[in-house]
Amino acid sequence: MSSMDIAPADTFTFTRTLDRVLVNRRSVAEVFLTDFHPVSDDEWIVGAQLPLGHAYFTDHLAAKFYDVLLILECCRQAGTYGGYTQFGSPRDTINMVSSLRLTINDHELLQIGRSPGKLVIYVRAVDVIRTGGRTRSATPQMTLFLDGNRLGSASIPVVLATPKLFQALRSRMRQGAPALTSELVIPDAERVDPARVGRERAANVLLADAHRGPDHVDALLSLKPDNCNILDHDYDHIPAMALVDAGLQLMTWDTDVPRNRVTGVSAAFRRFAEVDAPVALRGRSKSTSTYEVLFIQERRETGAVRIQVDTKDREGGNLDAHL
Repeated sequence: MSSMDIAPADTFTFTRTLDRVLVNRRSVAEVFLTDFHPVSDDEWIVGAQLPLGHAYFTDHLAAKFYDVLLILECCRQAGTYGGYTQFGSPRDTINMVSSLRLTINDHELLQIGRSPGKLVIYVRAVDVIRTGGRTRSATPQMTLFLDGNRLGSASIPVVLATPKLFQALRSRMRQGAPALTSELVIPDAERVDPARVGRERAANVLLADAHRGPDHVDALLSLKPDNCNILDHDYDHIPAMALVDAGLQLMTWDTDVPRNRVTGVSAAFRRFAEVDAPVALRGRSKSTSTYEVLFIQERRETGAVRIQVDTKDREGGNLDAHL
């Protein structure tokens, strides 16, 4: 199919969630997808209901809005669901993400209204590689519509690995079995004030020991193992969503720019961020509208996230002051 037709979404009901197993979630409460329509072998449409309130995704001090992390999570679920239903991936498939991108055309569309938001995601998988009847990798490219308005786009390339291949990869990198997030040790350092990162709940703060350097800021990742929203199940590495959120929090801590001004997020991960060693964050403004956060573990950069913000008529923080 060469053109995008979202007319099938007119029949979406947004009345019940899809199978939690097919979005790699243990808790039904963390599933946001409600509807699915196959278009072709490599194209599909999903619907997602955005909650009016959520212990993690709507925990913000700024004017109430749907957080970009929630939109990213819906995109992740849309791609994952398609991997199982469209590509026929076995249920024990491991989804490895090394990069992601989200662009919001108009962040004002993310304002929360009186009814839960209806998000429609049109997915077209490109660069699909299949061998031996099994899909090995693909790049789901997504177009997003919120309550009938074109919201933006996203892309989350994924490698679909068998458990045996994934375990061999992890063991080779670690030279032994990796630790699990249930064994996470919180850094012995003061966590930042929730208000400084735009949060209300201290449990949702992911930063500790934040301080300023001559031309950058530094902090430590402080992720509680019992944070069941960002850690819905056990991982043998720090998941990408946690790292992205930590980057967003560092941007707010450094610049005072609220998250509802974010218009884009792109991230690339070179290595797994291991559970049993401290993860350091280093952030700085790269331009008047771009903020970059590097993730460093054992003196090696494991990845980075770049955040785009709207600089027009902004109240509060200013990236310019930190260049």
